[in-house]
Amino acid sequence: MRASAQNWPDQVFRLVKDHNISTVATVPDAGLARLLELCRADAGIRVITLSSEEEGIGLGLGTWLGHGRLLLCMQSSGTGNCINALALPAVTQSPCLMLVTMRGEADETNPWQVPMGRAARPVLQAMNVACF
Repeated sequence: MRASAQNWPDQVFRLVKDHNISTVATVPDAGLARLLELCRADAGIRVITLSSEEEGIGLGLGTWLGHGRLLLCMQSSGTGNCINALALPAVTQSPCLMLVTMRGEADETNPWQVPMGRAARPVLQAMNVACF
């Protein structure tokens, strides 16, 4: 594995700190474990565990209205849960920063991850979410 691919959680954590993100919301996922560990260990970051990913969309708006910044972390299968909720940042013109770990790709062993894994980017783009 390339060093940059291996260290992405550390790189993302540095960006979280550099951009004064005070809250991280997530539905726990093994792929996010290292990043969430780093965030939980930092007294300046509050990690909130969600029941479902779409809760993070409203939480993001509330955090922004309270002059904070939120990062919503989820796996690609969770993006399907957010589609209607994404109207909220679109209509309010508020930020909605999401980190989506991809599932359903070549080596996927769980067939339930494949459909949304394939559809995540086009579905988000259809909701006018910029994807990088």
